This record gives sequence, structure tokens and C-alpha cells, in this order.
Amino acid sequence: MTPKPEDNCVWGKAAIISQEGDPTKVVKVYDVNLGELPQDKILVRSISSPVNPSDLSLIRGSYLAKKNNRIFKVKNPETGEEEEVCGFVGGNEGVGIVEKIGPKAGSAANGSVSVGDWVVKVKGSDGLGSWMSYTIVDSDSILVIRNKDKITPEHVITLKVNATTAYRMLKDIVPLSQGDVVIQNGANSGAGQFLIQFARMWGFKTINVIRDRPDFNEVADSLFELGADAVVKDTELGDPKVISETLEKVGAPGGAKMAINCVGGDVSMLMVKYLSDRGTFVTYGAMTTEPISVPAPIFIFRNINFVGFWLAVWYSENPYSKWAEVWEEILQMFREGKLVPQKMVPVPWYCNGSPLETSKIQQLVTDSMTAKSKVYFKFD
Repeated sequence: MTPKPEDNCVWGKAAIISQEGDPTKVVKVYDVNLGELPQDKILVRSISSPVNPSDLSLIRGSYLAKKNNRIFKVKNPETGEEEEVCGFVGGNEGVGIVEKIGPKAGSAANGSVSVGDWVVKVKGSDGLGSWMSYTIVDSDSILVIRNKDKITPEHVITLKVNATTAYRMLKDIVPLSQGDVVIQNGANSGAGQFLIQFARMWGFKTINVIRDRPDFNEVADSLFELGADAVVKDTELGDPKVISETLEKVGAPGGAKMAINCVGGDVSMLMVKYLSDRGTFVTYGAMTTEPISVPAPIFIFRNINFVGFWLAVWYSENPYSKWAEVWEEILQMFREGKLVPQKMVPVPWYCNGSPLETSKIQQLVTDSMTAKSKVYFKFD
């Protein structure tokens, strides 16, 4: 599973986006020539990378943050001829293993780095996302996972986005005390599942909204196993009887302290009915892409506070040592069995140590863009 040798160049496979649009149509897999490893850089072989909702939003063009395009030297999948493609590699979260270090490369973002280390990319506007089998990086753009004891790559690929999003939302937005109640929609998402578990550990109670679906009971049971205190169908969210019974069940007849929204649209606003006066409504996602309309009386008579949350802001305001501290705390929860990652389905790019044909990977990647289950690309 070594890079393809050709004039000492590093070759790998990558999912490149050259234009915004339908992810099933614009994500293209290529054999990519990354060039020779510069003396001051590091070669990383990818292990795993998830497909997150924010990745798909970025590809569609509905995500505020954009990735910089770059020119890639690739092989045309049909002709085999080398050509240039302008775009960026998809994916914003993943883990890789250091395969080679240039003789003039410096330290990682959190200190020394060695061949064989597991690393997570923490910065870079170079257009190189995580959906690629190999990447060449600046040494200070990666953070080393120091303690791999009882940790799998599947644990690590949930750290940067979903786990830390849930962690920071419960820590940073409003002061919460034991017994306080939080209501969230999209509760069966990756961030939603982590939020349930953190809340359970820290003594908060959760009301969890999910879609009314054929397997509602099965999904609800899985959330109760994580520590959910109540699970509500989105179609019943505004029912006065459901509201009063649910708040009574969680011991908060006066209402929840915070509502957390990743769905958007009118249905998300129904969570306001569960909030106490002067409660906080936070939005960190917009899966439906529908706007939120807030009637004036909610501001005037109930003084509900509406805020947004974007994890990138927290990352930009904190040193890498703080990132590593939070990530290690979460990893320790995994080790102790207090925390479990979202169930994910692997999508292989390799078989028996050899890469699949590019056309096969293309089909797998295309199917992954509309998968009903959470999926991740597996590169080994």
C-alpha cells in the first residue's frame, strides 16, 4: 500500500470537486500525481474519513465557508492520459498515518512527529481535503494523536467535527447546571448522539426530536440507550399535550433552558414552545436549508435569545494545545466506555492492501453521497 512510484512522484486517489452542484454528479475520483515529497513536508497515508452533512452542503454551494481551488495533475479516468483539473478535495475530517518525513520538516502543531504517528489535519487552505488516499502536508498543519491506547481510527474521525461540536455547545453557549434541560432536533445525527451522551455524563437532561419515520421506535430506543430522557416525533412537536407531558417527564414544567437546532424551517421553531422565558435558541446547522422566521412576540414577551454556533470560531480563537486537550478528554471517555461513536458504515477504497479500480471507487463515492446511513471512506 505504498504510493505509486513514477519519477519519485507520489500518486494517490482523490475525490475532487471542480464545481458546486449535486454531490452525486460533481464529485469525481481521479488518480492524482501529488509530485515529489518536498524536503520540508510530510507524506501522510489516509486511514479513514467520514462523509458529514457539512461536506455535502459545501459541495452544493450552500455552506458559507468555501475551500480554495488548486490545480491537480490527474489521469483521465477514460483515456488514461494525464491532464489538469481545477478544484478541491472533499472532506473536512479524517485520520492518517505518517509514512515519510522530509529531512527539513519541522514539528507538528503539538510537538514532535514520527513515522507511524496517527495525525489529524488541523489547518490549511490548500484545497486538500480528507477524501484522498495520500496527502503531502506542512508539518505544523497536523496534530499528532499521542495516546492510541484502546482507540480506533473510527474514534478519531469523529473528534474534529461532531464530538467537539456537541462538547462545546454544552460548555460554551449558556451556563448549565445539573438537572437543566436541553431540547435538540436532528438528535440521531452524529453531533446529536454525542450531545445526548455528554449531557448524561454532566447531569443535564435532553429532549430529542427526530423525524416521524417507519423505524421511529427503533431509532428512539437507540437514543434512550445513549441516555436520552425523552424522544419526540417532529410531527407531534407542537401538540400542547405532548409539550406538557414531555416537560413533566424531564422534570422541567417551566421549560428547557436551551434549544439546539440543526434542521431549520418552521418545524424547528416549534422547539421554542419547550423553552422557558429568557431561554436560548441556538442554530448550528440547516439540513433543510429552509429559513427560520421568528414572530416579534417571542422576542418581546418571552425574551428568547437566538444565537448561532460555528465550531470553526472556537478553533480559530484557541491554540492547538487546547484542541489537543479537548480531544484527549473525549478519547479518554471512549477508552473508559463512557462514550460511543455514531454507528458508521465503511466504504472501502482498498481490497487486500491494493487500491480498487478508480471506476469502482467512483461508484462507491457516488452512492455514498445519498446514503441513508452514516458512512466513512476506509483507505486501508
